Amino acid sequence: MGGGCCKPSQKSASNPKLKRNIKKSNLPEMRKKFELMKQLNIESIPVKSLGTNGPLHISGLKNVNASDCGIKSIDDDFFDASSRTLKTVNFTSNAISEFPNLFACTKLVTLKLSKNNLNKVPKEICQIKTLKHLELDHQDIEELIPELFLGNLELLSISHNKISAIPEKTRNGDDLFTSFSQTLVCLDLGHNPIGSIPNGLLEQTNIHKLNLEGTNASKKELELMPGLSQYIERRKNRIDIAIWNEIDVDWNLCGLQG
Repeated sequence: MGGGCCKPSQKSASNPKLKRNIKKSNLPEMRKKFELMKQLNIESIPVKSLGTNGPLHISGLKNVNASDCGIKSIDDDFFDASSRTLKTVNFTSNAISEFPNLFACTKLVTLKLSKNNLNKVPKEICQIKTLKHLELDHQDIEELIPELFLGNLELLSISHNKISAIPEKTRNGDDLFTSFSQTLVCLDLGHNPIGSIPNGLLEQTNIHKLNLEGTNASKKELELMPGLSQYIERRKNRIDIAIWNEIDVDWNLCGLQG
C-alpha cells in the first residue's frame, strides 16, 4: 500500500566493499562512519540480533534500515541512545517475534515491520505520538487493537494477517469512532478474515483509502451501509486531486469485486 514514507539511503546496503568490511568484523571504522551519517543501513547483511553491547549500538541515529538481515531479537534498550533523534525504522523481512521497544522514541515517524513473526501489537504503540506510517503486513496478528486508531497515524497497513474483526469500542467500553484518529486516511486491511465493516469506519472517520481486498466483507453489504456516501465523497475528492496531479488512481470500491 502506498504512503509518503521516508526511505533510508540504499547506498551503504548495495556497496560490496562495505559488506566485505562488515563480514571481516572491521566494525569500529564502520561505526564511526555510521555515527557521522546518523544512518544505519545494513540491509541484507546477516546480523541475527541487535544488542546494546554490540558494535551497531550507535547513539543519535535518525534512520535505521535493517531489512532482510535475519534478525530474531532486539535488546529492549537498544534504541535508548537514539530515542530523541530516530525518525525512520525499517525491519521488514526478518524473524522478529517481539515488538521492538520503540515507545520512548519521541520523533519516530515511520515504522516498517512487515514480514516478521509478530502475533500481536502492544497497546503501548499509542505512546509514540509522532508515528504516522506503520506497516505490519504478513504476520500472525489476530487482534486489531483500538489503540492503533487513537494516535496520530496517517497510514496503517496490516494486510495478510489473521484479524477477524474491526473494533468498535475502546478498552474502557466507549464508542471508538467518537474518539477515532482524524489523521488516519489510509487503512489496508486486505487479506484478513474480516466479515463485517462497522458503519462508523466509513461515516465518522477521515479515511479516504480503505482496502478490503481478500477479506470476507461483501461489496453488496458495503453498498447498503449509510456511511458509504461519506466515504465515497472523501474518496472522490482525493481522486480528483490525484487526477489533477496525474497520479494513478484505484477506482475499485475498497478493493471488493462483485
